[in-house]
Amino acid sequence: MLSVIIAAAVAVGLFLVGFFAFDVLSGVAIGLIAGVATFILILRRGRKPLEAGMKECEAHMKGQRFEKALASLETLRPIARWQPGLTGSIDAQIGMIRYAHMREFEDARSNLERAHPKVWQAQAMLAAAHFKKERFTEMKQVFEKAVKKNKKEALLWLIYGYCEWKRGSRNDAIAVLSRGVTECPSDERLKHQRESLQNGKKMKMPQNDPEWLALHLERTLPSGPAARPRFLPPAHRVGARYTRG
Repeated sequence: MLSVIIAAAVAVGLFLVGFFAFDVLSGVAIGLIAGVATFILILRRGRKPLEAGMKECEAHMKGQRFEKALASLETLRPIARWQPGLTGSIDAQIGMIRYAHMREFEDARSNLERAHPKVWQAQAMLAAAHFKKERFTEMKQVFEKAVKKNKKEALLWLIYGYCEWKRGSRNDAIAVLSRGVTECPSDERLKHQRESLQNGKKMKMPQNDPEWLALHLERTLPSGPAARPRFLPPAHRVGARYTRG
């Protein structure tokens, strides 16, 4: 947030200069332009070391060196003081690595709880951690927060519905999936899974989706490379929000 404070200080200072030298409108124009320009320059200055740190993290992830990957992410925290939203993104990625790859489901909670709400994968893992410990009230609170910020993420609605169904709340699961269909009317998976529950059948989640496998919600996983979740946002998508492209 230091970038915002500095940019605001520059804007106010130049506003006063313009105000006393010319008039109010001139002061506003000069201050606004200077503030925005300062903010952009600060962000650009921190972008290169941020991307370098993320590439180092990705290299460690490819080599299954998870502790070193976490250390690389931790070194980016000083940069986060200058990049709005970056702290939540760093915590999200640390939490996702600890949960999905290291299977530290409970220990990952502290990072996942600080994750930016727009990083829906982190929110889903936090809800899944509550589900595993049968903290269903907390689970619902996290899911509701997540779907409110990520209404168009069909898989998030599916995961929410699955957790409700798996804990024995079929009607609640159907209600969740119906809300998902309303928000994502073109997603056939939501419609199919809702229909299955309405007909008294089981939900079948996408077993080839790494974002689903990363949650470790099913005891039996497919064998082979697909069974190993490999989710980590690439360096060029680091920020407050990550959506798989």
